[in-house]
Amino acid sequence: MKYLIYLVDVDTLYIAALRIYDFDLVMMIAAKSAKDPKEYVPFINGLRKLEINYQHYKVDMHLKSYASALQNIAKCGEEYFEECLNLIKTHNLYANALKLFPRGGEFHKQICDAYADHLLENHCYEEAAIMQKISHNFEKAINSFQKAGNWRQTLMLAKDLNY
Repeated sequence: MKYLIYLVDVDTLYIAALRIYDFDLVMMIAAKSAKDPKEYVPFINGLRKLEINYQHYKVDMHLKSYASALQNIAKCGEEYFEECLNLIKTHNLYANALKLFPRGGEFHKQICDAYADHLLENHCYEEAAIMQKISHNFEKAINSFQKAGNWRQTLMLAKDLNY
């Protein structure tokens, strides 16, 4: 380790150790560097107190690895879903998120709703309607199909809903 620090940039080693979630190694690298312990000790000690998946999520957020952060927070349970949904919205991770949550589940529906809202903001009405259909927001889907000019889908969905 002593020689590796002279061969490789300390910040690169520090980030590499964080990426593998090895906090003992992070502390060792930081101690051998010119880093101020006030910078890294509270951060690492705070991480150690967290549940493992949430710990990994926090590290990934620190490293701006948002797709990996999403995978980790998705494993944390429903008490973290709001934070998960905010991550999805903030970093446009809708496609990644839809793969992580089971189709038909409540979280999947909420992600579809959020994705539909995002698509509507970008005037992607047809795609938004599909997401709304998946999340069982049929009236919104009819509206979006109308905005898209897709009268066939509008009428088929209206017929299915007995309008």
